[in-house]
Amino acid sequence: MIKLSYLTLAAIVATLLIAPTAYAQPLTVATNRLTYTIGDKVMVAGSAPVDSMVDIQILLGGQLVARDVSKSDGSGRYLSTFNTAGWKEGNYTVVASVDNLFATTTFRLVNIEVEKSEAAQTYLFTYSASAPARINFFFPYTVDVQPAVKPMGASLYRVTYSNTDVAVELVDVDIYQVSINITYPNPIVGKVSWAVFSASGGAPSGCDEFFINGTRFQFKFRIILQLAPQYPSEEEIAKTVVAHLGSELQQQRESLLKLAEELKVDRANAYTFSIASFAVASAIFIYIVKAYSRESSAAYIPPIEEAKENKKGKPEGELGEKEKLLSKNKLYRMKAKRRRLTYASVATAAIMSSALIAVNTLPIPQALIPAFLFAAAVAAVIIVALAFAR
Repeated sequence: MIKLSYLTLAAIVATLLIAPTAYAQPLTVATNRLTYTIGDKVMVAGSAPVDSMVDIQILLGGQLVARDVSKSDGSGRYLSTFNTAGWKEGNYTVVASVDNLFATTTFRLVNIEVEKSEAAQTYLFTYSASAPARINFFFPYTVDVQPAVKPMGASLYRVTYSNTDVAVELVDVDIYQVSINITYPNPIVGKVSWAVFSASGGAPSGCDEFFINGTRFQFKFRIILQLAPQYPSEEEIAKTVVAHLGSELQQQRESLLKLAEELKVDRANAYTFSIASFAVASAIFIYIVKAYSRESSAAYIPPIEEAKENKKGKPEGELGEKEKLLSKNKLYRMKAKRRRLTYASVATAAIMSSALIAVNTLPIPQALIPAFLFAAAVAAVIIVALAFAR
C-alpha cells in the first residue's frame, strides 16, 4: 500500500512537471458581455491548447451553478453557451480549466431589463496604394452589411458584397473613405480580416486581422491612391545597358588612343633629346680633345725651364720676352682648364640625362639596361678626366 502511494505521488509530480510544457498555447476565457438580464444567454469563449477538452464552471458565491465541457478546435478556439433562466441575481465567476491550466472572468446578472442596443465599435485604418487598387474585407456571416465609399473627387469605384465579404475596387488617383458596417442580431465572437492590393500586384499594400466580440462594428478605411510607378521593360533595360556599355567602351577606346598618341609624341621627343644630347656630348668631347692637343703643342707652350732660368736675378720690370710668354701661358692654361671643366659638366649631364630618358622611353631590353647605363657613366668619366688633364 505504501509502494502504491509513492507511485501515485511520483505520477502526480511528473504530471505537474510535464503538463506545463504540453500546452504551448495559454488558456483564456471571456464573456460576450459584462452585464446580463436573468433569462439572457451567456456566451463563454476563449483560447486553449489545440484539440483539448475545456472544463467550464460558473460559480455564484463559490457554489457551482452550471458546468459544461467544450473541445477547442484546430486553431485553439472554444465556445460554450449558458441559459440564465431561473438563475439568481448577483456577480458570477467563470472558471475555465484544462488539466492544470486555469483562467477566470466575471459577469453580473440583474433582474431588470437592460438596454440591448449598443454603440458600434469603430476602427479606422489608413493605407497608401497605386491606382487602380482593390480592398477585400472578410467577416463572419451576417445579413446586415452596409458598405459605403466616398471619394474626395469625382473618381470611379465599384462595390460588391455578400453575407461574408465586401470587395471595393478603386479606379482613379484620389483619396477614398471606405466604410463597412456589419451588425449581428446576437453578440458574436469571431474574426475579421482584410487586404489592400495595388495595381502593380504582388504582396498587398496593407493587411490585418483580429477578433471581434459584440453585435455592431464599423470599419473605416482611408485609402490614398497614387500613380503606379512606371518601370521599364526588360527590352528597354537591355537596350539601356548595351548603350551605356557601348558609350563606356568608346570612351575607353578614345582614352587609349589619346594615351598612345601621347606616348608616341613622348617617345619622339625622347629620341630627339637623346640624339641632341649625344651630339652635344660628342661636340664637347671633340672640343676638349682638340683643346688638349693644341695646348700640348710647341706653338703654344714655350720652353718653360729656359724662361724660368732667365727670370732668375732680374727685377720684375726687366723680364724678357720668354718670362712674359710664360706668364701669358699660365693664364691661358687656367682659362682653358675652366672652359674644359665647364664643357665637361655639360657633356656629363647631357650623357646621363639622355641615357636615363632612353632607358625609360626607348624599347631597350631589360637585360641591356645596366650595360647601357654603365657605358654612359664611363663616357662621362672619360670626358671629365680629359677636362682635368694638363
